Formats: sequence, C-alpha cells, structure tokens
Amino acid sequence: MVAKNPYAAVWEHAEHSLRYRIAAVHDTGVAVDQARDHLTWQGPAADRFRAQARAHHDALHQHNDVLRHLLTLIQQAAEVKVPASKPAARS
Repeated sequence: MVAKNPYAAVWEHAEHSLRYRIAAVHDTGVAVDQARDHLTWQGPAADRFRAQARAHHDALHQHNDVLRHLLTLIQQAAEVKVPASKPAARS
C-alpha cells in the first residue's frame, strides 16, 4: 500500500513561495529593462555602465532560471509516493 505524501502541504507551501519569488524577480527584471531603455549613456564610462547593467540583467535571468529549476524539483518531490509504514512490533 502506498500512502499519500505526508509532506504534501509543506511542498505545496514551498511551491507557492517559489512562484511568488519567481514573479518578483521577473517583475524586477522588467522594471530594470524599462528604466534602462530611457537612459542615455554618455561620457567615457558609458561602456562600463552599459556592461554593468547588462551583467545585472543577466544575473537576474540566471537567478530566475535557478528558481524555476528548484520549483521543478519541488514539484517532483511532492509527487513522490511514500510507502506505508508497518506498525512496530510490540514485545
């Protein structure tokens, strides 16, 4: 006999929390992109600032990818069937 995963509620909470964080990271990335679109890069440091902005943007995408992968692992863990435990023998 296979019992329902006793940690299903914990996994569900973790999934909801991760979905919230993924949305927050995505919204931050969108806001950064929109803000950066209206900037005019000038002066000798323009290339450096442009490169830093791009690096931060890429880091946000990588962070989001890691969170999405973690979400997949949590969903898989939530679906694991736990074998029913046998009652302990009394002596």
